[in-house]
Amino acid sequence: MRLHPPEFTASPEEPFASDLLGRRQYVEGFCRMLLGMEGHAVISLDGAWGSGKSAFARMCAAYLRSEESRATKQVRVVEFNAWHQGHTGSPLVDLVSAISPEVDDKTKKALSEAVLKVGTRVVTQLVRAGTSGLVDLSELADDESQDMMTAWNEAEQGTRQFQTQLEEAASDEDGPLVVIIDELDRCQPSYALELLATVRHLFDVEDVIVVLAINRAELIHSVQSIYGPDSSADRYLRRFADLHAELPPPREPDLTRFLNNLLEEILPDPHTSLRVKKVLGLIGEAHGCGFRDIQQASSQLNAVLASFSGTHDQWTPGETSLICAVLIVLRTLDQDTYKNISAGQIDGFKAIAAARRALSASHSSVADQDLCWFEAFLFTITSAVHNAAEGYVNSEISESEFSRSYQEATGGSGGNPTEVYGTAVRGGWYRDADTIKEVADLIDMIVVH
Repeated sequence: MRLHPPEFTASPEEPFASDLLGRRQYVEGFCRMLLGMEGHAVISLDGAWGSGKSAFARMCAAYLRSEESRATKQVRVVEFNAWHQGHTGSPLVDLVSAISPEVDDKTKKALSEAVLKVGTRVVTQLVRAGTSGLVDLSELADDESQDMMTAWNEAEQGTRQFQTQLEEAASDEDGPLVVIIDELDRCQPSYALELLATVRHLFDVEDVIVVLAINRAELIHSVQSIYGPDSSADRYLRRFADLHAELPPPREPDLTRFLNNLLEEILPDPHTSLRVKKVLGLIGEAHGCGFRDIQQASSQLNAVLASFSGTHDQWTPGETSLICAVLIVLRTLDQDTYKNISAGQIDGFKAIAAARRALSASHSSVADQDLCWFEAFLFTITSAVHNAAEGYVNSEISESEFSRSYQEATGGSGGNPTEVYGTAVRGGWYRDADTIKEVADLIDMIVVH
């Protein structure tokens, strides 16, 4: 059982071999734009958490190194993961270290010497200037006593010397530098701001193009959590880039392919796998969720199924997989409702209503047909646990009574009670709650939010 998926990789020989989200046309288009640029540019590429932003950035780097791309224009590509490669705590030192393999020894030495002359004081003043004084890292640098005029002179001289060396490095016959920076929004706010100031002021030279793959909303939130909600974080972020691009949302076939790849080893039975995919795919429709959430849910499903004893014979393996998937999805979307269900405190109709609210609050495009299996098994699970908690046996309910209660609970906000009823009846909700309780206990033990 593998809980952590293999790291996404892309090679110049096959840049799109692992492209499960159908991003090839966007990567090629983005790279053509980069290759057509002249001079200096900073481009921000915005993508939500779990949207496949890092995979997009790596495919861009691989494609720019490919023979197809180099036939159009030769560039030198530098990949810098700010989260994993921020070894020294100084973004300038870390960035120059990442660039070093792309330049000769003489240039490498010259850049290193220039970095030493720039120092922390220069970047501190650049951050303060870039935010119009609203963000001041002087406390972090313990530099409050420095004379401002001296600091300005040092910043000016250090900046000019560094930029001269960097421009010489970028004008090499092997092509300009394209620096792709990822995972910036996961860094400490102070490091992130210093890196942005470094890119904006010190890397502003000919033949250096910087791509910043960021989660803009998270980066703004991180900055404001440290410097206060009134700081002009959004305005500052708009200043540092010349062009702002946004990662396109995936299409339905791409989501299906992504889920197929995740579940092919966990659920070998194609019939069960299809139903579970419909359920797990609902996570991608919820506000604030993305591919990483779906990936985590599939890992949680794998762990729970591996831990399940299988001692109860009232459910088939396929039904047990669906129980696991439904509960994991519900726990991801609405933990309060999940807790109420596992404690037997609400009935099946209230559970369906809560799930529909969680899914349709920001995505009214969720198709009712995609919800039917989810709602049917959610009703089955909740009814079994609720009736066991109340101390009475499940009793039959007519389709008309089911539809009336369904509409009352959901407020008549769509849905397909007839299809849900038929699916639940065919699945059979008149069962004991032992299996459900065991699955819920395993989820509570394994899945921690």
